[in-house]
Amino acid sequence: MKLYMTPGSCSTGIHILLEELDKPFEAYIVNLPAGDQYKADYVALNPKSTIPMLVRDDGSTLTEFQAIAWWLARTHPKAKL
Repeated sequence: MKLYMTPGSCSTGIHILLEELDKPFEAYIVNLPAGDQYKADYVALNPKSTIPMLVRDDGSTLTEFQAIAWWLARTHPKAKL
């Protein structure tokens, strides 16, 4: 999986959840002050231009903290998130 995040933002919470699950993922830093969220390659993945964004193993994307956290909890019930 790939997590697009900005350190110090709410996306750090998703990073922590992924670490807790001990699942392999790659973290990509989106520099919000520089406007990276509006670059064409990011907008192609996430038209909302928001963080966090999780690209799942099947290539589909999830955006919004609540949706990502809910999906992680539902797909990993033994972790009791």
